[in-house]
Amino acid sequence: MKKALLPLLCALLVSLLLSCLPIFAASPAVTLAGSSALRAGDTLTVTLSLSGTGLCAMEGEITYDPAKLTYQSCSVLAGGWSFDEDASSGSVRLLGIDDKMTAPINAPTRMVSLTFRVSADLAPGTSVKVTASELSATDGEGDFYPDSAVYQTALLPPRSSDASLSSLSAAQTSLTPAFAPDVTEYTAVPVPFAVSALSLTYQTSDDGAEVSVSGNELTVGENEILLTVTAEDGSKRVYRIRVEREQDPNYQPSSDATLKELSLSVGTLSPAFSPATQAYLVTLPFEVEQITVSGAPSDPKAPGCKVQSLPLAVGVNIMYVVSLAEDGSNCTYTLYLLRMPAFEGTPPTVLPGQIGGEETSGDTDEPSTTPPSTSRPDSAPVTEDESQGGALTDPSETTPTDQTKRQPLLARLTEKSVLIALLITAAVMLGIGLVIGILLARPKRYSYRR
Repeated sequence: MKKALLPLLCALLVSLLLSCLPIFAASPAVTLAGSSALRAGDTLTVTLSLSGTGLCAMEGEITYDPAKLTYQSCSVLAGGWSFDEDASSGSVRLLGIDDKMTAPINAPTRMVSLTFRVSADLAPGTSVKVTASELSATDGEGDFYPDSAVYQTALLPPRSSDASLSSLSAAQTSLTPAFAPDVTEYTAVPVPFAVSALSLTYQTSDDGAEVSVSGNELTVGENEILLTVTAEDGSKRVYRIRVEREQDPNYQPSSDATLKELSLSVGTLSPAFSPATQAYLVTLPFEVEQITVSGAPSDPKAPGCKVQSLPLAVGVNIMYVVSLAEDGSNCTYTLYLLRMPAFEGTPPTVLPGQIGGEETSGDTDEPSTTPPSTSRPDSAPVTEDESQGGALTDPSETTPTDQTKRQPLLARLTEKSVLIALLITAAVMLGIGLVIGILLARPKRYSYRR
């Protein structure tokens, strides 16, 4: 029993002795830290840290070699502290104070950062050093004198500007031309539909360079893959690979050649546009000398139509807008563009046999002038240019018979309507005249009263 109590009594005695010893706070210390990868011409930032207990002020001198470093600025990092600096060539004197006595230092704390510029003409391997010396700190009751602190490093060689690849290949295809570091444009052999991305293998000429790849998610058709190489100094070089992904063998192309919209640079379609409606009238003032028409296909995969422009003559002009489907079929929209004659003080009158400001010989189907057009009618064959989404624009390719067929119905209807209106007016006037004549010819009877 006595042997069991002996260790317990010893432990209690040691505990009482330790509790009676005075407690000593750790001595204040200062450290300097900066980049370990420094090169000539770089900006160097050195951070001064202070550790201790209850410290409310510190002072010290920062020294450096002005032939290697140029002092630029000092930034305060410790909250609640302010620093005064007195800089001269080769040294910076610092005095820091906890202004409101609310932020004493009780743990390692970053106090300030000092920024220097490294001379650009220094050779690799040159030693660069910053020293904090003549240090002192206080907790308000006593002064402490921390040991000096040093930051030192050797300059690295300049950053490489080599942004080239030493090798490049793709597992599923081959590149043309053969790879060379200075060649940046390549075309790959088309890949089957099953290949959704290329398996690229590449290596940079400099180990410090980095590579980023974009555009390697292949869609059906033409694709462009970019490999951007960034050198250590920020220089860039872009390698391009153009590759075609073949269509799904089970894919059926759409035959939808309609447009979802038809846009005019001036004027309004009549009636309002509808994909199924293929003929429209556009009335334009005399001042409009040219019109541009564009359209968007209903099927996003369809080529659609090209943008077309047409100079306008006075009268009726015709424009054919040919839109292509994904499978090559087409749909033609016909625009009748009526440009009004110049206004000369009285409203213009459209007379029978007059089209585009020139008279024809009576009510004939053969016009004296041919309205300009920019595309062929639906019955005309589609040429290679039209298969790319456009329409033929040379009106000289049409035959006289075609021109006769294209005689605007609007003009002919207008001629006949005016003639009918004149005949009706003449008949009405003749009837009124006959009635008046009959009334005037009746004998008059007079009666006399006595």
